[in-house]
Amino acid sequence: MALVFAAKPGLSTDMNQTTQQEQVADPAKPRARRHWEWFWRVIAGLMLLIIAWVAWVLYQITPRSVVTPLAYANQIRPIVAQPPAAGASGRNG
Repeated sequence: MALVFAAKPGLSTDMNQTTQQEQVADPAKPRARRHWEWFWRVIAGLMLLIIAWVAWVLYQITPRSVVTPLAYANQIRPIVAQPPAAGASGRNG
């Protein structure tokens, strides 16, 4: 089932005439647009500054290795207790 709407013949011409009259309105001022352009440039600059700051903070808080790679390359030897010197004795005397 299809719905069919019939329009009055004079309605379309009246609407066209009113829209044409409204389109002849004053053109937009290009000066007002310039202020918005600077606004968005400032916002873009601030966003870049914030992104750089976040990257710097993330770099600063990343954990650093306490041991250098050279320490990993060498073998880790256990610490052995040294024997006492030959002339030393345990008695005080």
